[in-house]
Amino acid sequence: MEGRIAGITLVFPSPKMIFTTGKKAKSINASNVQF
Repeated sequence: MEGRIAGITLVFPSPKMIFTTGKKAKSINASNVQF
């Protein structure tokens, strides 16, 4: 469930969030690519 929120936040303009979730964001983004 958190993956979806993180994916949406990453897709949206939020460079600070991407920096905070650097490693996690990469993993979530890879799984959210299909979404």
